[in-house]
Amino acid sequence: MNRLLGAVAIIIATTAAATADDFKPLQGRSIELGGLNGVAYYTVADEGYDVVATLVGSAGSPVRVSTRLSDGQSLTLMVPESLGNAPQAVDISRDGTTIRIAPSTVAMN
Repeated sequence: MNRLLGAVAIIIATTAAATADDFKPLQGRSIELGGLNGVAYYTVADEGYDVVATLVGSAGSPVRVSTRLSDGQSLTLMVPESLGNAPQAVDISRDGTTIRIAPSTVAMN
């Protein structure tokens, strides 16, 4: 477990300064979501872009999410907040050959 946390920390440290324009295949991008921190990266496949996000909290149990995005598709990752408060969320979206990670505005129901 310590190796995983160390690897995630190194990836985050080496990618934190990257801009959206610099986000290329296999290049890690840091994510901060509530009490969770992690990294996302993508690879190019024939049928779409495979996106993987790994997040870990202070308890040390990592969560990994993987999806394939076609042009125009997106994925929202969110962490719930207390009752009446909007969850914290980020969108991972694909527009042509570009993958973007940006804070999300989640509508409350």
